[in-house]
Amino acid sequence: MAEAGLVVADSSVWLAWLTDAAGADRFAGLFAASRERLLVPSIAIYEVHRWYLAHDRTNDARLVSGVMAALPVIALDASLAATAAGLAKRHRLAMADAIMLASAYGHQAELWTQDNDFARLPGVRLFERL
Repeated sequence: MAEAGLVVADSSVWLAWLTDAAGADRFAGLFAASRERLLVPSIAIYEVHRWYLAHDRTNDARLVSGVMAALPVIALDASLAATAAGLAKRHRLAMADAIMLASAYGHQAELWTQDNDFARLPGVRLFERL
């Protein structure tokens, strides 16, 4: 997919960016143009919110969830769930990973991730964790 196309960033990318982890600068262009390019599966909001709660950062969880929810959110509906189930079976993906991938595929978006479970899948841009 072209650099200027739509992107679904999975939780690993969101958390790298939000926590300024090593290599977070690789995502600067995406987050700078988030209104034009970035789609947010509802499962990503859950995973990022859960991470902040697990680290006793409740206020940050609310703030970040609000920022994510202000972008175009892809809700989990029956059709997306069925597509995700098929992808999970075919590619041996965990539920959340399959929902992320199905969300990207359903919107002709590229999935950006640091999760090696997506290695070699079409439509996925895999970034090495630094």
